[in-house]
Amino acid sequence: MTRLAKTVVEPTAKNGFIFTLLGTKWGFLWLWLLIINAAAFLAYGLDKLLAKLKARHEKVPRLPERNLLLLAIVGGGVGAWLGMEVFRHKTQHRSFRIVVPLFTCLWLVIVTGAYLYFNVFR
Repeated sequence: MTRLAKTVVEPTAKNGFIFTLLGTKWGFLWLWLLIINAAAFLAYGLDKLLAKLKARHEKVPRLPERNLLLLAIVGGGVGAWLGMEVFRHKTQHRSFRIVVPLFTCLWLVIVTGAYLYFNVFR
């Protein structure tokens, strides 16, 4: 009989949500994904704002496209995808329409596969 690993710590008054999240063996991964997706979402919003400002003022610097794509590659695909849709930013660029959904799906497959392997099949 296979014993499933305990992955959830019961929250108490002393240990809030973050401790509960970090108390699991997947805690740092979930925290990383939460932070990087929030950063990606905000970066797409900031770049859209800077793009509008650059139309009025020539000297406004923009975020490089490679940095926006890098956020999606390192785990912020969901935030990047939401940022693209909410702010209507970079939706016409072919590289963004391909890379962001591709890495979002890739991260979903990797995290789901790792979770199933370590908690269910192993």
